Amino acid sequence: MHRLKWSTTRKEDRRVMVCLVVLLVLVMQVVLRPNNHGEDVEEMKKKMESLEEKLKETEEKLKEKGEDFESLQDSYQALLVKERNNNDQLEDARKKLINDRRTNMRAYTGVKLMGDLNLKPIFAAAKKKYPPAEVELKAMEFSSLLEEKLRDPNWYPFKVITFGEDSKRVINDEDESLVIIKSEWGDEVYNSVVKALTELNEYNSSGRYPVPELWNFKEGKKATLGEGVDFMERLCKTNKRKRN
Repeated sequence: MHRLKWSTTRKEDRRVMVCLVVLLVLVMQVVLRPNNHGEDVEEMKKKMESLEEKLKETEEKLKEKGEDFESLQDSYQALLVKERNNNDQLEDARKKLINDRRTNMRAYTGVKLMGDLNLKPIFAAAKKKYPPAEVELKAMEFSSLLEEKLRDPNWYPFKVITFGEDSKRVINDEDESLVIIKSEWGDEVYNSVVKALTELNEYNSSGRYPVPELWNFKEGKKATLGEGVDFMERLCKTNKRKRN
């Protein structure tokens, strides 16, 4: 099922090898053949140079074919790994649908808005900064300012760091706005903003608004297909009980 067809490539390689052998034979003929036709040294040199050029061209073709073959093998292996992962998730989903097992994982799977700002740290910081009567108002005002800032496509507090041939985008902790947030509202609010920024950049960098994602809250990562099936079963059963 997963075997590539190499027949065409092998035939082409055999043809190239045959050409190489023929050229080698011609070289031997030119070198060993008596000079019965009055060919001078210069003419012999030209023929030899011509043959050498053809040999170089043939070697280059063989080299290119080898590189193409290696590249094709790498792509094929990557596709195999991806297909196996997909098959594993589909098999997991199939088993869950057949067995309908109730596991603890279901309680930890749900929908998360990626890029949504967590307001709890802001209210906690506001309690330390303002009198009780002003806490809610000040927290809401600052939350609105932050959400507006997060939606602003002109604000992009990221930088690129390089590791050898690899590069990665990370938060620029020297960004002026982030420095002010951290100094005036503390680390918890700063971390909440950084997390929202990172998720927006990963899930919706062009739109800059939160997008829903099926999430495993226990492990803090994107839910698998099987966990998604669990969530849908639980949601359907909950809706059915409400209707009844």
